[in-house]
Amino acid sequence: MRLLPLLLVLCLLSGGPAMAGDADRQLDFADHLFAQKDYYRAVTEYKRFLYLYPDDPAAPSALLRMTRAYLAGERWQEADATVDELLKRYPESREAGRAALLSAEVAFRQRNFSLARQRYGSAGLHYPELADTAGYRIAWCLLEEGDIDQARQQLEGLEAPQGQALAADLHRFATLPRKSPATAGLLSSVLPGAGQVYT
Repeated sequence: MRLLPLLLVLCLLSGGPAMAGDADRQLDFADHLFAQKDYYRAVTEYKRFLYLYPDDPAAPSALLRMTRAYLAGERWQEADATVDELLKRYPESREAGRAALLSAEVAFRQRNFSLARQRYGSAGLHYPELADTAGYRIAWCLLEEGDIDQARQQLEGLEAPQGQALAADLHRFATLPRKSPATAGLLSSVLPGAGQVYT
């Protein structure tokens, strides 16, 4: 009879490490599904992890990974909602800055470059360690919009030396001679293939 309380205590104590191992296995399985490009099921497993282990130190990481799965699966609204949840629940976590960048990436992938620039700018202001990364991405948005001069100026403002090198490359690109598509079309209509030779 005296052994029963002792066995009960031992069972309870042994449950902790096993549960921690289970949490790791749960995340590993979700990551495996993500690596297999099974994004929908990966999201489900990340959600399961967050449900079963809401206080686990890896919870912010699970939310970030879930955002990436939504992004890879082109589930834009869900990705934004997951970023919002991460920033609300874990604003001081190391994942918060990366989540802010992913929020901008959602807009970028939807080709909403003005919103992406705004979000990248906000991420760079709130998380100074990510300012150069955000600056590069803002320049990329400007290039996608066809604004080479603004992109060059953005890169020149970065502290990293690569920004200066890329800005110099953009300056050289902007000064390259251009050929007229209208002239190529006219030449092709007069003499088939002449437009190809011109370009």
